[in-house]
Amino acid sequence: MLTTNLLAWRHEHPSTAEAFKAARGAVDRLMACLAVEEAFAVLLANYVSFEKAVATANIENMVERGVSMTDLHNRRREVDRHLVNLLAAGEMFSEHVFRRATLEFGRKSSETDVLDCAFLEQRERLVGFWATECLRDAVLHNALPITSWTWGGQWVGLETPDGNFSKLSPTARLEHSVTFAFATDLLALDRKFDPALIDRLKAERADKKGHISWVLTIREYVEGLSMILGEVRKIWAEVERAASALLIEMADTYRTSLPEGRDQPLYVFVVETNDDGRWLRDVLLNADLEGQLAELRRQHKPMVNLHRRFLVG
Repeated sequence: MLTTNLLAWRHEHPSTAEAFKAARGAVDRLMACLAVEEAFAVLLANYVSFEKAVATANIENMVERGVSMTDLHNRRREVDRHLVNLLAAGEMFSEHVFRRATLEFGRKSSETDVLDCAFLEQRERLVGFWATECLRDAVLHNALPITSWTWGGQWVGLETPDGNFSKLSPTARLEHSVTFAFATDLLALDRKFDPALIDRLKAERADKKGHISWVLTIREYVEGLSMILGEVRKIWAEVERAASALLIEMADTYRTSLPEGRDQPLYVFVVETNDDGRWLRDVLLNADLEGQLAELRRQHKPMVNLHRRFLVG
């Protein structure tokens, strides 16, 4: 039956077991879409906290002097913590995307093929995305993510050919920087690594010591996952529209059946009952899942060229 849970009054409208099953399926599909968006929200929050940790380390580098080695290691551990959380959140998002698509469409469906292609495209386009996928396992099984880090600063814009620092140009500035990096050896600890990945990282990203900055690598990873999220939305779009339309139609059917003059209830349920009319299970038809999805999507747009964005004071 269709009903509301108001204590003051209750109007019941007949329904069917098939309608109850369809409503449960529709809610499950919308919840699957919402779960993916919320998993990305967790990823994004961890990414922001990672960038803040790096920025904080650089500010401390700029204003503090005489920092002990213990303090430096504590700062490194703090960034390590954010990186581990970020890698775990990325793994969670990827697993949610594949698991829910497989349950809904099947492992050998065209939808999961599109999803596989989306991941492959980002691996080919962004070496940092490919590397981070592999580094997740390496970090889980072998070592913390940061294998080297540097602190320091250098003068730029001196305009003093003789190198006389006592005559600094008005445009000269002392730029401070911190670098948290990993060595390609970290990837090699994973038996499943592709040697082509290490070759590409060394050619495109490694410094003279073979170290690769985590910041740029992570930006490519998050950018790639945000692009994949856009593809996930397309895959689920028709299913989501159909599920939303079904729930709206059922709720409207109940509302139009109300006696004249009766106030419209906020919440409408489809209910499964036993032979005595006792509620066994219910499905809320108007939980505003669509509104939650719309708000998250407003906040989480594909971050095109994230790896080309830099902070400038």
